Amino acid sequence: MPEDPTIAKWLSDFCLWDSENKEEIRLNDIQKHDMNLMLQKRYGLLQWEQGSGKTLAGIAAGKYRMEQGNIHHTWVVSTAISIRNNWDVVLKNYGLSYVFVERLKDLLKIKRGDFVLITLNALSKYRKQVKRWIRMHNQKIQLVFDESDEMTNPGSVRAKAVLDCFRKCRAKLLTTGTSTRNNISEFAPQLELLYNNSVNMLSWCSTIYHYERGEDDLSPKSNPYYGEPIPAYKKGYSLFTASHLPEKITVFGVGQRTQDIYNAEVLDEILGKTVITRTFEEIVGKDIRRIHQVPVSFSLPEREVYQMAMEEFYKMRDNYFSSSGNARKDAMMKLMQQITLLLRISAAPDTVNEYAGDTPVKIRKIVDMIGSFSDEIVVVGVRHKVVLASFQKAIEEAYPDRKIFAVTGSSYTFAQRRALQQTLKESGNGILLCTQQSLPSSVNFEFVNKVIIPELHYNNAKMSQFYMRFIRYTSTAWKDIYFVTYGGSIESNLMQMVLAKEKINLFMKGQAADLNEIYDRFGVDYDLLSMLMYREQDEKGHFHIRWGQQKIAS
Repeated sequence: MPEDPTIAKWLSDFCLWDSENKEEIRLNDIQKHDMNLMLQKRYGLLQWEQGSGKTLAGIAAGKYRMEQGNIHHTWVVSTAISIRNNWDVVLKNYGLSYVFVERLKDLLKIKRGDFVLITLNALSKYRKQVKRWIRMHNQKIQLVFDESDEMTNPGSVRAKAVLDCFRKCRAKLLTTGTSTRNNISEFAPQLELLYNNSVNMLSWCSTIYHYERGEDDLSPKSNPYYGEPIPAYKKGYSLFTASHLPEKITVFGVGQRTQDIYNAEVLDEILGKTVITRTFEEIVGKDIRRIHQVPVSFSLPEREVYQMAMEEFYKMRDNYFSSSGNARKDAMMKLMQQITLLLRISAAPDTVNEYAGDTPVKIRKIVDMIGSFSDEIVVVGVRHKVVLASFQKAIEEAYPDRKIFAVTGSSYTFAQRRALQQTLKESGNGILLCTQQSLPSSVNFEFVNKVIIPELHYNNAKMSQFYMRFIRYTSTAWKDIYFVTYGGSIESNLMQMVLAKEKINLFMKGQAADLNEIYDRFGVDYDLLSMLMYREQDEKGHFHIRWGQQKIAS
């Protein structure tokens, strides 16, 4: 699409006054180009990587629609932490008129030309009232759905509430760093929100696919909806999945079934008219991120407790998992519980009672890494409180003279996490030990250059939400991200699964890449595949975990 000169002039004149930093805020050339194309269409998804200015783009879209179009209000929907720690702060800072809907009576305060903020939780709670309000105003609103990947689960209350309230509104802009986290099927609810199952989302896949039970080969069949709009709700999600990715990627499924994208040209056409994708480097014009893999080896006591969790899980199970009271259900949950325990041991072996060693190798390694950054602020991001407590004890013993901030979602309120920015910066060489989910979006620490991740998530989308808090539009120094994992553990499977999912996510971002390229991006320079574990089924129908050719669990 060519740029529209009228919109280009408006975007060039668009300016916000940052009262906190006493400076003007403007879009750069790439941001203006992308917004020009977005504002020519009523619906679109802006897939800019974290730290690239999506909030500014959302404000520009709302201002333009309310000034130039027949739009009365701009509704901003996002997670609680994004609304409270970002939108509620920046709109006030920029002197823009807005209403934060926290109670039903706040709907009465909304005036024409206002931005209206609402969290996903509040939207779910006041779904009927919000839908009625929007209908009474003839759908004349601009929706800005920030962090739209929050509705990737179509069965969630959040996704249903967003679709119910906003599927018919006049203009919609979705913004996210990544439209998918785990598989392509997660894009379907966002597509449905944008196009409302209209002629803008026709199913042009002549062939769809599925796996027969117990079979490894795909079975193709004709698409009964060929040339028709993708249907709403479950039928549509199932059709989208069968059209493009019939099988999800699992920890033990990596390498066992192809994870190619089916009917890629059809999906690419939908993405081409809907999504504009930019990496952080494209937006800011510089590459300042370095990812490092730091593999460590189990000590003998760590290996023993890990072996016990694989070979004698029945001895440990009751200590960490309660029974459901249903023997069949407990049997079905066994393998998942075993994987969960293996991941916990891989994160911090000393968090299980059966461990009989000293400080684990991974924790000692990270303590040493922190010591090598003696004059810098360091962040360590884990996933679970019990793991955080283990790291906190070791770090406090090693560095009693350095300030340590242990942050979880329950220990720090939104306001305290925002205030932590200045406190941490003033510390000079403080250590921020936190759960990754406590800083998922809108709390930024661009002055931090060293980030250590000892506990992996199930996809890079979740982890990048965390580590991109430290890589921002205004950053100038190199940012080093360290993934510390146990070689020869289930963490190797998890990393391989993350990389396989990233291949699909890159396609959604218009970037074709094979796994070797992705290995390079993530700094993987050791033979990961040789360290993988596999799930197999014997002739009696029992599942076993295998590691290479060696049977190690049953």
